[in-house]
Amino acid sequence: MSGRHGLFISFSTLDQQEVRKLFLSLELQGAGAWDYSDDGQGLPLSRRVDAALAEKIEACEYFIAVVSANSTDERAGRYTRFEVQHAIDIGMLGAQRVLPILLVNNPPAQWAGAYARLEPLLHVRLDTTNEDRHEEAVQKVCEYIKVSYVPPFLRDTRVFFAQRFLEETESLSLTNSNFIRLMRLMNRCAEKVVGGRWAEARELISTFLNLSAFLNPDAQLQYPFIIRGVCELQLGMFAEAAQTFMQVTGQAPQGRRPFSGLAFAGLGHAHFLRQQYAQALDAFKQALALIPDDRDIGFNLLGTLLQTDHQLLGEELLEQFDSLPLPAEDRLKIAKVRGLVHYKKGQFRAAARVFEGVGRHLLDDASAIYLAQALGQCGRDDEAVEVLAAAAARLDDPDLTPNPGTNLYHHLAYSYLDAGYVEECLGVYEDKLCRPDRWTRQYLVEYARILNARGGRRDEARMRDACAKALDPGHFPHADLKAEDFFYMGFANFLLGRHQLARYDYERSAGFCDKYYDDDALRL
Repeated sequence: MSGRHGLFISFSTLDQQEVRKLFLSLELQGAGAWDYSDDGQGLPLSRRVDAALAEKIEACEYFIAVVSANSTDERAGRYTRFEVQHAIDIGMLGAQRVLPILLVNNPPAQWAGAYARLEPLLHVRLDTTNEDRHEEAVQKVCEYIKVSYVPPFLRDTRVFFAQRFLEETESLSLTNSNFIRLMRLMNRCAEKVVGGRWAEARELISTFLNLSAFLNPDAQLQYPFIIRGVCELQLGMFAEAAQTFMQVTGQAPQGRRPFSGLAFAGLGHAHFLRQQYAQALDAFKQALALIPDDRDIGFNLLGTLLQTDHQLLGEELLEQFDSLPLPAEDRLKIAKVRGLVHYKKGQFRAAARVFEGVGRHLLDDASAIYLAQALGQCGRDDEAVEVLAAAAARLDDPDLTPNPGTNLYHHLAYSYLDAGYVEECLGVYEDKLCRPDRWTRQYLVEYARILNARGGRRDEARMRDACAKALDPGHFPHADLKAEDFFYMGFANFLLGRHQLARYDYERSAGFCDKYYDDDALRL
């Protein structure tokens, strides 16, 4: 399509709230329409309106007629009726360059005047109350005007904020051009979210907030702040996220309680990630009070309780969930949380019963570990080993980062050691943990420590080899040295008898572990 404004969209200003979504959708497809509300595009005051409109129509390749009770009305649709008639008079109808679109929210009683010539055409039905049907209409328009349709990012299911954001922006009182400016920003923001580029998404949503406040200072948008807060959580900006969410909490006007509830939920996440569990607990409680049917908030509240001394309250909340008609996967979550509550209270037999009741084959990695630890506390070491071995084999997936199987094998090695199966423990390190594709300094040094404790010439050679690998920077080329790296490097040097280097590395570990590498540290 040639020209910046290849389309002329004829519509009644009384239908502007519905039609501006069509303008936006076509703009995002690269099909620019003439918009009198855009800067520099208004009709000249020195000319008659009908003459200026005729000139704009003649300059466009396609004419789209939005048909409604307003546009076909003899009085309200004075100019729209003229526009349709002029498009017909200059031959656009015969050249198949006219497309009628019926506004189903406000259809005419009959297609009167020049519109009668358009009624027999295959017209598009525009329903702005349903996003799917609206986008279907846009696809048909694109097909007619020969523009390749590309689904906008605001329609991508990976964009968490799309539906709520679109619902709230319906309330904005803006011209077509200003509405398009804002929504174009948000479509770019959605693109960054899909790509995981959270810093750029945060910048775009901040620009949106500033621009919307300038263009419509009386509007009190809530959800864009929640979007920015989520971006900040993703970026690890927990303090900034808390401040952003607090701009919404308690400020949502009548009818927007869900926005305030979501803001409290976001605030709870920000506090939780800063390990401020009391504040997180309070925020999640307020969120649940505002959105009582939101199960995710309920689970977040339970997760926070498990980090505090409120286990009894956790059980009370679990009983509330028991009365709800939850799907099977949510009942599974509740059972796992109930087992964890018992474990945290030292009720190991009860915890084991709950986890066993779920079914070992259904447990995730964390639940399998808690079940194994509960069994170990009950003196059932062999069963603990069985649980971890089965879960590790089932959940080991090198395509996942992090791989849950790695953590399970690590716990399995220690369970073998606790049960007195030293050879089996070493086998896990050799076959699973100390392989080049997933070894760490910690795994190599733990393996070396067990070999050192067992003794023997062959074990000493294997121990020295593991320590050498832990100390070789060539095995960890992309890793920034952290406190734990220095600690395990020091331990490797200690096992090799290099006590001065061990002391130096230990001091660089900055208290990662308070215990130095002495004879007690070597005992298993």
